Amino acid sequence: MSVLNQFATPDELIDFLVVQTPQSTTDDACCDAMLVEHFFPEIGPRFEQECDVHEGDIEKFKDAFPYEKFGLDRERTRKAIDKLRSIRAIIDRVVEQLPVEVKNEIARQHIKRIWFEENAGSDFEVFKESVNPQYWKL
Repeated sequence: MSVLNQFATPDELIDFLVVQTPQSTTDDACCDAMLVEHFFPEIGPRFEQECDVHEGDIEKFKDAFPYEKFGLDRERTRKAIDKLRSIRAIIDRVVEQLPVEVKNEIARQHIKRIWFEENAGSDFEVFKESVNPQYWKL
């Protein structure tokens, strides 16, 4: 019997994934959420057409990111990411700076909205089947 079958609701399973798996895995889900919610909307359709990130996109992201919304000090966080030129490295550094509770909540909301509601069509059985045990280290 799969460990995933012990959960009765999507929220129980999502909480398990976020809290009971390694923090590095939750951090990865948080990074994905940051890319989807805060980086890609800034560059929008152009990224889909070009599949490339320009220096201006990265600087625009650094300027526009809502640091305070996530409990981060804008100046200190900007200093930590100032010289980084890879969007993945920037997102990783921002996520490193987040309090654990904030990371977990970002990951939780992302999993629920993207993985459960959108990708699984809010079907709990489809959602359970789509959870990759290797990714979550189950």
